[in-house]
Amino acid sequence: MILELSGNPVRVDVEDPVTLEQRRKVAASCQANLFGGVVPLYVDTIADEVSAAYAGKPTRIYLIGRDGRVVYNPGIGPFSFSPDHLEAAIESYLEEG
Repeated sequence: MILELSGNPVRVDVEDPVTLEQRRKVAASCQANLFGGVVPLYVDTIADEVSAAYAGKPTRIYLIGRDGRVVYNPGIGPFSFSPDHLEAAIESYLEEG
């Protein structure tokens, strides 16, 4: 799939790299296409050691109703999360009473 971010077409369905060299190539492509080459990127080890140590996964936002049921689940974030959609879901839920 190709999305347009920051005015640039960007692939979001990149195969998960299995070597450090592949990971560096993906990072270089992101750096060039998303950030015009001006934002430094650092590449984690292929074992994802930095991610495991510091990540707050999974990024999820849910709206839970008074009865304990999930009222709104946008999917895994951050790409599928929209503050506007969450706000609309909250307003809709409150209107239903």
